[in-house]
Amino acid sequence: MKTRHISLALTFAIGALVVLFAATGCTGAPSPKGWSGPVAQGNTIYMGSVKGKLLALDPNNGSMLWQFPADSRTVGAVYSSPVVDDGVVYLGAYDGKFYAVDVTTRAEKWSKPFEARGPIIGEAVVVGSVVLLGSADGNLYALDKVTGAEVWRFKARGGIWGGLVVDAGKAYFGTLGHKFYAVDLNTHKPAWEFDTKAAVAGGALVVGNAVYFGAFDGNLYALNKLTGAPVWPEPFHSEKWFWMKPVSDGSAIYVGDANNKLYALDARTGAPRWPQPLAASRPFHSAPVLSGGFLAAASSDGVLQLVETATGNSVWQFSAGTQMLASLGVSGDTVYMVSQDGKLHALNVAEKRELWSANTGQ
Repeated sequence: MKTRHISLALTFAIGALVVLFAATGCTGAPSPKGWSGPVAQGNTIYMGSVKGKLLALDPNNGSMLWQFPADSRTVGAVYSSPVVDDGVVYLGAYDGKFYAVDVTTRAEKWSKPFEARGPIIGEAVVVGSVVLLGSADGNLYALDKVTGAEVWRFKARGGIWGGLVVDAGKAYFGTLGHKFYAVDLNTHKPAWEFDTKAAVAGGALVVGNAVYFGAFDGNLYALNKLTGAPVWPEPFHSEKWFWMKPVSDGSAIYVGDANNKLYALDARTGAPRWPQPLAASRPFHSAPVLSGGFLAAASSDGVLQLVETATGNSVWQFSAGTQMLASLGVSGDTVYMVSQDGKLHALNVAEKRELWSANTGQ
């Protein structure tokens, strides 16, 4: 009976994702709209627009500094947040193309974009001389960051939707094939792998000696990052699935689920830290951020809540007025959120007010 319940829950989850992706352009809708989160780096905010452009924006007012491509072309739907390293912005698109854009010349650094065999949905990561990215084709690709040439690849079981995290010489990620991997970057083979009861669609988090991730089986897992052995007596279980990538302040793990609840869990034991989870009116999908003793988390209806990490009390709310799926960005006391209508909001969490908003639907 328990297996049947898991199977039904997984079927419902995948069905919900199909509907969600169809509504936002992932299945060939006429007007594709991704949900690329903003990344603040130095004096610039980088993000993929809902119209398929890489945007570089002024953090003071959201005005556009430049865009790629500069002409009428687009890169198509973008669901991952950009990665900035050594003057280059790396961005993956849903059509499987992966770009490296020089921030000085504002042109492609490579002779042509790298092409994966399937959509790129999660964030890439730069490690030394290579860029690592996962694809829905089930491959973990390692590219030469100077030329874009493929250096090596690892074939996982199931598509890779979540972003990658690298620690201790290993790349950690989950798949839709009910697997979670720790791939050794020297041998290009799994140091260990872990079987879940359902798909893993979100990114993972490494804190200390543990790696944390959620799955569509309703479990939030905590595993030893070196061995893959469980850290908690048992996974933390929700009534619905986890898609959000967790965040941590070092002692607690913060994560939201599809049951409209946000939790604070003890990083060592998995025990709840708050008297009760924070409730929202819609599911939590967007990765939250921490700033000044507060957790900023947005539900999919575009309502951001500012939460005291110590108590779980919501002290301020801001509504974007429309659907919101992209990960949040943060720089100091400023949190950036972009809604599905292409509007970017800058919110000061210390003053609990909106600083500005800008239309990024370029």
